Amino acid sequence: MIAHLTRKGIEFWPSKYGGQIKNYSLKLDQPDLLKLRKEAFIEKKLFPRTMVEGILRKTLASGVCSGISAYTLCEFFGYNSSNFERDFFIAILQARTWGADFLHQALRTYFSTPQNLLSPLKKGIKSDTVDGLPLLVLLPRLIYLKEITFSHTVIPFCLREGLQNTYVKIADSNFPGDDNKVLIINRATGFWEYDDKDSKEWVLTLNYLGNLTRKAPFLL
Repeated sequence: MIAHLTRKGIEFWPSKYGGQIKNYSLKLDQPDLLKLRKEAFIEKKLFPRTMVEGILRKTLASGVCSGISAYTLCEFFGYNSSNFERDFFIAILQARTWGADFLHQALRTYFSTPQNLLSPLKKGIKSDTVDGLPLLVLLPRLIYLKEITFSHTVIPFCLREGLQNTYVKIADSNFPGDDNKVLIINRATGFWEYDDKDSKEWVLTLNYLGNLTRKAPFLL
């Protein structure tokens, strides 16, 4: 059984649609940070501005893989109605990883098993709506939380089930244009591996494009 990310009969492949941007860091000046905060979040006076902007600075400086992944899906599915220049739009999408919608979904799947993610993941790959399109976020296990800055977001674009393993093809901004990056999940044991990460120290969480394309409150 194969599921492949498709729009109007056209299959998504990183070499055609995901290879134009490599993961990078951003440093914004104070006026742009203020603008970013206002564009990314629903304003609530729960957190000091300096705290929010400090978190955003660190987030953008450590890479914008979530923003790039979301931007790539927006471009492929024609969901980009923003008038912002590319880098600023990517920064907005990246900033919203601190939004309530994205964080709540991450928490919902953080303590799930990889096997339990497969059905909604397959459904997401077959989706053609912004709310249903999947993103995989690799987060450290609680005992390795100091590695949080090495968390990584990728696009799962094809899923194939073997006898024991499920193979998920990945579009990865660290490897732009590479059609051959594969996440392997053992359905019997739940062990998974991808690139330099595996389930011994990392957790697979499933999120959705829609959680980054709309404003949400910061954190809560």
